[in-house]
Amino acid sequence: ATPSTVELVAGYAPRLPNLVVDPVLVNSAGTRLFPSTVDTAYRSGLFPHAAVVTPNLHEAELLTGRTLSTVDDMAAAAAELAGTGARCVVVKGGRAPGAEAVDVVWHAGAVRLLRTPWIDTPNNHGTGDTFAATAAALLARGAGVDAALDGAKAYVQAALARGAAWRLGAGHGPLGWPTSVG
Repeated sequence: ATPSTVELVAGYAPRLPNLVVDPVLVNSAGTRLFPSTVDTAYRSGLFPHAAVVTPNLHEAELLTGRTLSTVDDMAAAAAELAGTGARCVVVKGGRAPGAEAVDVVWHAGAVRLLRTPWIDTPNNHGTGDTFAATAAALLARGAGVDAALDGAKAYVQAALARGAAWRLGAGHGPLGWPTSVG
């Protein structure tokens, strides 16, 4: 990604009422993939047109310039990113005490948490991408934002559960595939 690529895509954004922006800015280890000018292009070019923005914890840290270590930090980051004009922001990837997977949603001025039990598996590659794509698919099918996010969270949870016991060599494996999408 370059700022000019993001700006090119942003030129089409006003025509996309259910745009979901998943800003892939860091790798799974938290290492930046692109220069900070790309972050700025996302914030000013795409986020103002987004129905939903779905940064993971590391991306939200880059986009806000602060460390996010608690659910309250994640909520503050989601609210700040909503200030770009995004109608909804989901900061993905928190792990709360009690072994829960927690995503923080800012929507219409309110914060809510998407919570599911933590599934301890190495087969978790693509959870954030799958969440964003599933939310986009559900919005395209006519679901409201909250229903789309709930459905995406349930789909990812089912995908993690389905592939949890797979042993596929070294490293992070793929998600399993649930039988249906909400």
